[in-house]
Amino acid sequence: MDAHKKIKSALRRELKYDRVDLIDDVMHRLTNITALCGEVTHSIKMQKRMGRLLLRDNPTIIAPACPDYSHMEGKYTFRSLGKGIPLLAQVHCQFLKSIADYLPDARIIIALADHEADDALLCDAVGVSHKTFRAYVAESVAKTNTYVSEFGWTACAMTHYIPTLVDDERRIVDELTGDPHLQRRIDTETLQRGEMYTKISRSLSFADMRARTIKTAAQYIALGTFAAEHNAFVCNHTTTNLSWYLQTPVSVLHNPISVY
Repeated sequence: MDAHKKIKSALRRELKYDRVDLIDDVMHRLTNITALCGEVTHSIKMQKRMGRLLLRDNPTIIAPACPDYSHMEGKYTFRSLGKGIPLLAQVHCQFLKSIADYLPDARIIIALADHEADDALLCDAVGVSHKTFRAYVAESVAKTNTYVSEFGWTACAMTHYIPTLVDDERRIVDELTGDPHLQRRIDTETLQRGEMYTKISRSLSFADMRARTIKTAAQYIALGTFAAEHNAFVCNHTTTNLSWYLQTPVSVLHNPISVY
């Protein structure tokens, strides 16, 4: 059975063979959406997840975005922090406008990572205090919200939208740290992310970098779990962290662009 037939068969079972008239429309939208997305979206497993969500009315899409870090030629430099619309939010907006052609009733939320203000290393890298970092992110949220409201979307601080995020991350960090089967994977991803870590600080040891890799993986798992529990898509850029979403049942709209 080819991929198309496998997905249609899964959707029929999801509908318990009732309202199967919906399937052709879902398959049309799924095919067009997948064509816009990167490789993580292309697997049969992911498309089955997406198809199930597309059977619902007014789907939600959560697009996490970094604060307004400095950037050059489309890549973050982490040398300063601004108060405008973050690079990643801008990139996601371009992508999501195309997605919205096939999901015109989608509820789209740009969620800015306000809790990164609690990261002392990031505060040092961009040269601002925790309090100033928070204030800048709040201004970025407001400006981003004003911009995306033109499309009927919203922007918010990530921890306002997911109040349990930080606590969930801490719990998952402990789980990842204690899982012997994941340690080689974490080491590999730490090496892959080394260039980005060096942009933030040249004084980081491998152990420091590794701890950050685990923390970021935990954030992706927490976000993916939340989105899946709330029947929402996650829109995410290309990064080594994408595979951690596969630890959850979330449907991923892979925006095929890198900002690191």
